[in-house]
Amino acid sequence: MPLPVLILILIFTPVFSQVPVNVLSSPPFAEVVVDDSLVGKTPLRRLDLSVGYHSINLVLSDHVPIFYELDLQDAAALELRFQLKRLCRVVFKSKEEDLHFRLDGKYEWSSSAMKFTMEEGKHHLEVFDEEELIDEQMLDVLQSSEFIYQLE
Repeated sequence: MPLPVLILILIFTPVFSQVPVNVLSSPPFAEVVVDDSLVGKTPLRRLDLSVGYHSINLVLSDHVPIFYELDLQDAAALELRFQLKRLCRVVFKSKEEDLHFRLDGKYEWSSSAMKFTMEEGKHHLEVFDEEELIDEQMLDVLQSSEFIYQLE
């Protein structure tokens, strides 16, 4: 006599855990884009996100945008705080002839005047005559301004 066969069927239902996320920024009112969808402006309270990977972007006029990758784990809640840096319009002018300038190790120019849109904060300026480094300065950009370079 054949033995009865017991067939066990397991149905796996994915459980999508939701985590309440608060998104804050200084300054406030930055647009918040999560996974390519605009979800609101900061301060954003109780944004329910599923556990897993998310891209979070913050955009505010005249500020450096923030692109953040989040691997969200199951938690009771999460608060994300972002500091957006201002963009400043900066004009560099030189009274010296035939000098070469490099800013932050990557932006180079040789003209006597140059305009930049750059984030607030400290920036490293190097000055060259031909191939020789003749001066270095730390520039503290706090607002839109004009820097006039002169050899001392």
